[in-house]
Amino acid sequence: ENNTKKGLLFHDRFDKIAPYHASVDVHKHWKGSEFISTEGFGHSMHQDEVNDKIISFLAE
Repeated sequence: ENNTKKGLLFHDRFDKIAPYHASVDVHKHWKGSEFISTEGFGHSMHQDEVNDKIISFLAE
């Protein structure tokens, strides 16, 4: 809750390694975060749309 830095969180609803609710909780307590929920990517996200969003976020 004290973190004021901007951050970008991605999490896939079907991630079988890390629990989805953990990222939801982090986002809930991190005021400067942007949370992007995906479906069908699993744990490893190497899709162009994910990469494009990261590049856009870093350019801000």
